[in-house]
Amino acid sequence: MNQRKLFISLFTGVIALASISFSFSLAWYATSSRLNVDALEITVKGSPEIKISTKTDADSFVERLEKDKLDQVGLFAPCSTMFESRWHTQNALAPEFYEYSGFFTPASGEPYAPNKVSQGLYSQSLYLKANDDVYASIDPLTTFFDANEEENLRYASLIQNQHPDMTPEEIAENLNKLVNALRVSFYVVEDGTYTIFDPHKNGITYYGGILDNDKDGYFDTYYDYDSVLKEVVYGEIHNRDAIVHKADALADDEEPVDGVYNSFSANHGKGVRPYDEAASLANGMEIAEEQSLTYADFNGNRPEDNGWVVTLERNVPKEVVVSIYLEGWDHNCINSTMGASFLAEIQFKILREV
Repeated sequence: MNQRKLFISLFTGVIALASISFSFSLAWYATSSRLNVDALEITVKGSPEIKISTKTDADSFVERLEKDKLDQVGLFAPCSTMFESRWHTQNALAPEFYEYSGFFTPASGEPYAPNKVSQGLYSQSLYLKANDDVYASIDPLTTFFDANEEENLRYASLIQNQHPDMTPEEIAENLNKLVNALRVSFYVVEDGTYTIFDPHKNGITYYGGILDNDKDGYFDTYYDYDSVLKEVVYGEIHNRDAIVHKADALADDEEPVDGVYNSFSANHGKGVRPYDEAASLANGMEIAEEQSLTYADFNGNRPEDNGWVVTLERNVPKEVVVSIYLEGWDHNCINSTMGASFLAEIQFKILREV
């Protein structure tokens, strides 16, 4: 590719999701239950400089893809992109998503390898083709994932009878937090590059920890080989032999400091030896971290100023797998956000030679 001066062109693509709604009828996030998507509309547009398709047939490349040409997701459920290194070494042709919790071996407390999932998320192969050699990326100025506050407040009024101690405004405030657990990822198949975009990133998301899977108010436990009751540590944990539990079982229940209960915040139970994360980390245990980008990583006119760039050669289609999903290990992915609606739009920008 000619490395002459580059500049940003007009937007080359738009993926728009409108009124994505989740039913409230199904329960607990941490189980395998899935949430119905009531409406999912996706449109992809292109400028005259770039064509987009869901297949490689020459005649299929257009400036605009109608929603009926795109795969539709009928179910939405929390999942995780942990174990990314595993599917890279297996030469996977698309990202592999996993259940973020699951069953565990009673005697050791080590969770079974979570199942791979292909449902419960939106994932679509898009083929990009340009009439020139170009660099493309997303535009942070026009890309957004926002809570649909008007729809969430309407829905909160409908379900207030299920939460008599809360006002519709308080329920809606919880629903509006779902958007913080959303992710969009880009996998360029030919290049083998994978990038996660977290538009509401706030600190590091760790792919591991203790959970209250069954919503009984207590973190999950197991009996080890010596019949000692300990807390289960889920997720992508490196060097599990370094996991440390406190030496003594609790004489009484230990409640969450902030009094908030969800899958990530529960009681440490009486008679249980709690997981000691600080001691485990000091002992050599590692919890895998989500490597995600935020708006600040897309802030310039040059390819090197953007965290994700796809190179397109003239008239050569390139496959990009775009996935939108709920990251189960994000602490906003909890029961109180179920039933929420959100609005999203992804717009691409072009960096090209003059």
